[in-house]
Amino acid sequence: MTQATLKAGANHQDPLALKILEQLGAHPRKHLDEDDISAVLESLECVHPAAGTVDRVKLRSAINEEVHATNCVHALLVDRTPIHERATELSKVQNALVRAQEAIKFGGPWPLATSPLLNRLALEADKLAGRCEPATIESWRAMASTAFPDSDLISGFFAEHFHAEGVCLPSDEAAAQVLQAVNGLDLLVHLMGLLLATLREKQGKLTKLPDYARYELILELVPIFELFFHQAATITREGACCTFLAAVLTRCEGKQIDPAGAWAAWRKARRWSRESGD
Repeated sequence: MTQATLKAGANHQDPLALKILEQLGAHPRKHLDEDDISAVLESLECVHPAAGTVDRVKLRSAINEEVHATNCVHALLVDRTPIHERATELSKVQNALVRAQEAIKFGGPWPLATSPLLNRLALEADKLAGRCEPATIESWRAMASTAFPDSDLISGFFAEHFHAEGVCLPSDEAAAQVLQAVNGLDLLVHLMGLLLATLREKQGKLTKLPDYARYELILELVPIFELFFHQAATITREGACCTFLAAVLTRCEGKQIDPAGAWAAWRKARRWSRESGD
């Protein structure tokens, strides 16, 4: 995974897509507010005398632009929702689909005559298409003989009764539509079962990937430091740049990071950048 790939992934997302991705458990890093910027600059006062003269508004904008871009990448690459939690939610969906499958097929399988619900659904499909007309006696006799193949008496009574009542029969087109929908539900149930099996198999092989978005954020914060503090970034454990990195990451991630920790994180990010060829 290269820096160029990360930026491309971030730059081609629209706001709605990003919002959806963030709501799916991406846990984005926090954008800095005015108090955060004040805390960052205060942490630098002892190592950089010009910290108080920095344009706070522009600094905040520059940092938040990189936070936003790397949050987008984070949402695309990292799903922190544990597999067992995803499997639990998908199991609920699968159970709901199975219940729907059983309810729709209650009363018997195809043909429509043996399943009142499917018969009525097909009639509604005909209504939508403007095809609903009373069935002929011949159509009812054909349907009755299919529904009651072992009894001419019952099938005859069935046909005569519903023909006299002027009841409609579903057209072949409507029957095909309903059959396709039912088969689609069957396919969904089957695919959901396969997905659950895949997740459970993956759970046993899961390995934690590096936080590439964090690497990218750290690397992009270095030129921001150089631009706003007008000095080359000499990356040392107690230097001004690592102090800046530590302060920004502390405010973005909500946990305390000291300059030595920021230095170690920068080294990992630089190694990743070199290995990826950027």
